Amino acid sequence: MKKHIFITTLSVFGLLLGGCSNSITDMQSRGYDDDSFLSDDSCSYTYAERLGNVTSDSVDLQFKGFTGNDYVWYLTADETSEFSLDYSFDVEKGNFKIIEITPDKEVITLWENLDDATAEGTLNIDVEEGTSLIKIVGKKAKGDIQINATSNQEVQIIVPNVPDV
Repeated sequence: MKKHIFITTLSVFGLLLGGCSNSITDMQSRGYDDDSFLSDDSCSYTYAERLGNVTSDSVDLQFKGFTGNDYVWYLTADETSEFSLDYSFDVEKGNFKIIEITPDKEVITLWENLDDATAEGTLNIDVEEGTSLIKIVGKKAKGDIQINATSNQEVQIIVPNVPDV
């Protein structure tokens, strides 16, 4: 009898965890195009796999099954300043974009992929006075990204507490 109760309890617990995971991923997927969700100071994401790291001057990430939004950098400026990012993106699957959240919570899409894409170039960003946030956003995305920040005395880069894998 105790064994039957244990198995039933374990099964119910497993179903609850699976249901929570799916509803969180659904919320993250719906947030891909929701500026009010993206402009929040928090992040919400799921990776099936995430390798690489983020430093104060570069991002080098490989990912699979990325859904949601994840921090890259805080950019702080005492006055509006131009800032440049050299990038190389190879997105094999899903939707992916890199966005800036301005100090007044405006969401600016810096680059977006809706199909398989490979792209290289430079992004020139006008960083407003205050603190802006750079995020990556995905919806069932798989790819490799490299971003290198061009040194700029006027813009301070702060790496959020994101675990390196």
